[in-house]
Amino acid sequence: MNRSCITNLPATIGMWEKLEEIHGEDCLALQTIPNDIVRLCFLKIFKLTETHVKIVPELPPSLISLCLSSVAAVLDTSNLRNLKLSFPTLTSITAMEMDRSYNPWWIRKLLKLEYLRLELPSITSIPSDLDHLYCLKELLLVRCKNLRHIGLLPSSLSKLTVSHCSVLQSIDLSNLQKLLELRLSFGIPNIQGLEGLRSLQCLKLSSCEFGNLSGLERLENLQVLSIELCSLLHTLPTLSNLKYLKDLFLWSCQKLAKIQGLDGLESLQSITIGGCSSLQSLPDLSNLKKLEYCDIECCSRGNPLGEV
Repeated sequence: MNRSCITNLPATIGMWEKLEEIHGEDCLALQTIPNDIVRLCFLKIFKLTETHVKIVPELPPSLISLCLSSVAAVLDTSNLRNLKLSFPTLTSITAMEMDRSYNPWWIRKLLKLEYLRLELPSITSIPSDLDHLYCLKELLLVRCKNLRHIGLLPSSLSKLTVSHCSVLQSIDLSNLQKLLELRLSFGIPNIQGLEGLRSLQCLKLSSCEFGNLSGLERLENLQVLSIELCSLLHTLPTLSNLKYLKDLFLWSCQKLAKIQGLDGLESLQSITIGGCSSLQSLPDLSNLKKLEYCDIECCSRGNPLGEV
């Protein structure tokens, strides 16, 4: 029923007992969901976006994946494993009022939650007690443009993405020893606890506002490092301890003047460096026997870079 013009789900929807999935994306006219939906004992996936639904009734305990936008309240969904809440486009006065007052406090009750994506422009902090979601593996905070504070995150996280949260000044990662993948973009001038991410395998940073990356040298299990459009970055710690690094991507970091330890990265398979206009030199890379791809384009002010 994606992009349909229906205003209400059928009142007898509970009679479709074997229904497993409901997809209602971009259903702009939809206003109500019948209470009878709780009878769908096999329902696993429920997606509603761009609707005028103001309240979601009690959902069946079989539900494991829920995607919602423009809703004010959700009742008991204790078995939920995947949740996406998104108010990306606030085109009506009603939607704007809902977003200003919206507080997804009930998320902390979803103890089986494994995946959570929040795209809520007006929230200033994520729900308290989020660290009690011991099963949460992946958290995405996207376009939460008024988000000012992120408290203690669940230690169970293996993937974390924070993007377009322009007011956020810092993020504390010290509780995330199991984190495997970290993506930060657009803002966040202060990263705390990076040195403690000993399990981290993938680090991708884009358009961030930090001047250095203290603690990067301790990420001994890192395999992918990508830093782009970080115009304030002027210093990188030595990379010589990153013995498992396979892929290095540095792009348009205009103030970055030096990269140390690059010649000792024996596992390195791919290097891309470009647009780093302050970079004066690179070490000799001829000893990198596993190197398969090398693209270096940042010739700085006429100074030659190291041999490849």
